[in-house]
Amino acid sequence: MSIFNEPARRPISSTDTRYYDALADVYGVDYVAPAFLHVTVAQCGMPLKEQPSDRPYVRYNGRASLALTAGVLMNPETEKFELQGLPYGPLARLLMIDICTKSVLTKSPIVDMNDCQTRYLEDDLGIVSRGGVRGSIRSFQRQMKRLAATHLTLGMVVDSRAITLNPTPAIAKYSLWHPDSLDERKYMGEVTLSDEFFVSLLEHALPLDPRAIRGLRSSAMGLDLNFFLTHRLCRISRGKTVTLEWSRVHTHFAPDMIDPWAFRAFFKKTLKRVVGFYPEANVEVSGEGIHLRYSPSPVRQRALPFSTK
Repeated sequence: MSIFNEPARRPISSTDTRYYDALADVYGVDYVAPAFLHVTVAQCGMPLKEQPSDRPYVRYNGRASLALTAGVLMNPETEKFELQGLPYGPLARLLMIDICTKSVLTKSPIVDMNDCQTRYLEDDLGIVSRGGVRGSIRSFQRQMKRLAATHLTLGMVVDSRAITLNPTPAIAKYSLWHPDSLDERKYMGEVTLSDEFFVSLLEHALPLDPRAIRGLRSSAMGLDLNFFLTHRLCRISRGKTVTLEWSRVHTHFAPDMIDPWAFRAFFKKTLKRVVGFYPEANVEVSGEGIHLRYSPSPVRQRALPFSTK
């Protein structure tokens, strides 16, 4: 099972989006099954780049909060625990989406991974598999180990109740090939989500358009912005405009970028690309900030396997 219905070597355009919608109208179902991500992870965001592993990475967004704490994994060669860094970048996000999606669609905390890392990268994540020190296989192994070792503290306010899952690893059991091996024939095994994270995921899974994920898979900020718009726009009251000042946008999407003007330029460029995969998104940019208005969700409700209320 993959979050992608077909391998893609190019971004899809708004023309492609209209084509998929036409197929949905003809056949009565969406051409692509939705992907899923825990809503708190989607709202708060993972690191864009490498972070210090000696302290938690903490993010807040409205009633949601997230803290990531680096953990350890056993090295099979030394038979000793080794501290892993925090997951970051687009690949960490793709891994999290893939794991959440498979868990939600099967309604099981046990996620069956591909038995070949090359096929997993290409078929499940839509990434060309490359070896070498800086290749995608090495990057995948590094981010997967970090994600498996990381503890998540999730904070949510639901119906005036503050709920904290503290601390819990998203992944309770992790089996992989030799961590330094590039032998694609070695069996990958499976990932088991912690009970706490699994139950919370089923209750708070944010449906996403996998076509947009596929097209934005090389951009961490692009993915974060897609998560944000998907969650936020369909919840705005019709006729109402929500304005987010640039300082708030900067703090949320790129707290590590120092130059505010460089951030604005990069954000505008990224937003244009994101809206290309979400043409219904009613978003405007001004000198004040960004203006958000009601927009229909990019994921059609009839495509969802359960209620997401």
